[in-house]
Amino acid sequence: MLALLALLALAPAELPPALERLVLVAPRSEDLPEAAAVFLRHERVFEVDPDGRVELTLRATIKILREEGRRHRVVYLPWVTPYQSVTVRAARTVLPDLKLVDVTEVALERLLPGGFGERQGDMARYRLSFPYVEPGAVVDYEVVIADSRPSMPGSFADSFALQRDDPVLTARYVVRAPATVAFERHVQGELPPPTVTRRGSWAETTWLAENLPGITDEPERPDDARLLVTVTVSSSRSWDEVAARYRELALPQYVAPASLREEALKLTAGHPDPARVLYELVASQVRYAFGTLERGMPGIQPRPAYETWRQRLGDCKDQATLLITLLREAGLTAWPALLRRRPFGPVAEALPAMLQFDHVIVAVPSGGGRWRWFDPTWSFGPHDYLPNDLQGVRALVITDRDWQWATLPTMPASANVLQREGEFTLGEDGTLTGSVTVRASGGFEQALRSRFHGLSREAAAREVALGLNATLARVRFDPADLQLSAVESLVEPFAMTYRLTAEGYALRTRDLLLVPMAVLERAELPAGLAVARRRYPLGLARSPERTINQLRFRLPPSLAVRELPENRERVEPFGSFRVTFRHDGDNLIYRREVTLPQPEVPAELAERVRAWYAELLAADQQLLVLERRPAP
Repeated sequence: MLALLALLALAPAELPPALERLVLVAPRSEDLPEAAAVFLRHERVFEVDPDGRVELTLRATIKILREEGRRHRVVYLPWVTPYQSVTVRAARTVLPDLKLVDVTEVALERLLPGGFGERQGDMARYRLSFPYVEPGAVVDYEVVIADSRPSMPGSFADSFALQRDDPVLTARYVVRAPATVAFERHVQGELPPPTVTRRGSWAETTWLAENLPGITDEPERPDDARLLVTVTVSSSRSWDEVAARYRELALPQYVAPASLREEALKLTAGHPDPARVLYELVASQVRYAFGTLERGMPGIQPRPAYETWRQRLGDCKDQATLLITLLREAGLTAWPALLRRRPFGPVAEALPAMLQFDHVIVAVPSGGGRWRWFDPTWSFGPHDYLPNDLQGVRALVITDRDWQWATLPTMPASANVLQREGEFTLGEDGTLTGSVTVRASGGFEQALRSRFHGLSREAAAREVALGLNATLARVRFDPADLQLSAVESLVEPFAMTYRLTAEGYALRTRDLLLVPMAVLERAELPAGLAVARRRYPLGLARSPERTINQLRFRLPPSLAVRELPENRERVEPFGSFRVTFRHDGDNLIYRREVTLPQPEVPAELAERVRAWYAELLAADQQLLVLERRPAP
């Protein structure tokens, strides 16, 4: 695509004066030594007509400072519906010698449908491509996305991140709406108050920010959505209005044909937990596809339940609607729960706006003000362990006549356990042979089911061997020895067993055998701790977790224990570990337990976390020293 653009735009065009002024005063690479690029301007104009038609104008001028800044040669535009058009008003590259290469007519490219996991026909994705993008060059564009029919009738909402990963010299966000329409706003970060200008029957509200720093690229930091200076606006007057709108659109879709009704009644007849059975039916039979809500787009009406079932395909609101329909047919109460996934920050509850949500799940009341939560889009179970991204978030539960906020539970580390048990025999030559059993619960179980889903035995064995290579060199692993529990099942607990042989695992000297005890898992310093001085919170895990390794080594009869490793333990609020070694006759029993109850820690605790990991690393590197027994 870029080569074609270059051929079509070989003849330089005249540089517009306004763009020339921007380019001439742009910073040089030495002015911003840590930046890959800089936004000379970054603008969004959101205009909504009285009937709810929206026109969105995006403008940006970006100077490339370093090689990694060349990523801006491709600009991805927001998702659009079939009822929105995309028009490129300008797309051009300014070369370092100030020559202009205009690709306005050819820069826009529609991406193949379905390539991003979306349901085909519901939405489309476009991008702009620019030629000759190199350090010193400038990319400039202006794009308009317009409704062909109202996308926000009755009320509107929009959001704009004025800050970017790269520094922004000037950011501008304009909301243009009828002067008679009031709207509220929520600002994440610090911004000067907006200016409001009246132009006849229109009001124009403008936020302006200058010299916004880029987001530091720290490993294991929070998602951009939690860090960027962002303005969100909404004309919805209350959460009553938001809930009523979703209820109105979803209500006619809770329809089940006779065949689906009979299926629900048949599956749940006499079952002690009909909700679980129906969740497992939808989760296992309906494939997930990204929808409009997940992409922050207009269009929140789910498809009819029977259509989702017939196609065996649906986004989050489609699958939630199907599950609610089945539950109601089985005589259970169930409602939709709208939420925002945890990585993208909390919902601003003071600002009623459908735009704030990116996911829908199902809430089933269980008495005493408690809830059971089901996410049918997550097909790897178990049903009673919420996906990591949903734990602890606030959800808007929309009942038949009302709504209420509820907090999804954060599962404890004891519900998210990866346990490995090993039975090994150590040879005099240092060869290690044995069997391993892996059991998992919670998020670990979900991750392992997802990892092995649909794999042949040979492919699954390669995955296991790849994991073993982190701690074992020269390991031999026979795929025939691999046994997996029913990976596709949402009922049976996950388990895996395999056998291995690692030649030369222990280091042999003249009279000693040096044996590393951490066969299956050794700590690694998180990449986020390599940063000398952290600026952002540090992520340690996706949710509270615990790992347990219990290994038994049968020692060679000709060798005796000369030096037993030292037991190690450290407890902190963010994590604890305990590593123990016990000599029992011809056996050496090793146990390693690590618990991370706090998935994310403040930046100021980074040094304590680093010290904690240093001790765990030292514990994992200890050696058992064996020596030859004296001749009788």
